[in-house]
Amino acid sequence: MAKRKVLSVDLKVRSAIELYEAGKTNKAKRILVQCLEESPVDFDALRILGFIAGQQNEYEIASQYLQRAVDVQPTFIEGWYYLGKSFEQLGKPDYALSSFERAIQIFPNFFEAHHDRGLVQYRLKRYDDAIASFNIARSLSATSPEVWQNLGAVYVDKKNYRSAIECYERV
Repeated sequence: MAKRKVLSVDLKVRSAIELYEAGKTNKAKRILVQCLEESPVDFDALRILGFIAGQQNEYEIASQYLQRAVDVQPTFIEGWYYLGKSFEQLGKPDYALSSFERAIQIFPNFFEAHHDRGLVQYRLKRYDDAIASFNIARSLSATSPEVWQNLGAVYVDKKNYRSAIECYERV
């Protein structure tokens, strides 16, 4: 009987993922919440519910689902990244930085994690750390205008106008 229940949850989760991918978010959400009632550690249900909550600007809920997802699967790179984004939106920069760090530990060439870590560091006025993060992001995607723009902003705040101009010329 237990095996049949797991199979039923798996089928429901797959169906919900198809609905989510087709843009039927609310229907997918209802099914996934039901699936978690039957199987509270279903990774895919937690993952998709976390994504849905984040897309609906429900960052507290997103962080709860994504935290549970990375607890189930600690190498879930996107989970750590979007957990960081949720924490950033919730005004929890230290948690955001920790989450971005975890994503980077798992995948060192994760451009977005380096870039967004730099943004949080910049907002915290940790300018040297922000420069280091943006430089890593720049090395991973030298043509990204937003990296150059954000790096330039850091240099402006540090009153290093020559470096700022060099960055802005690359935007």
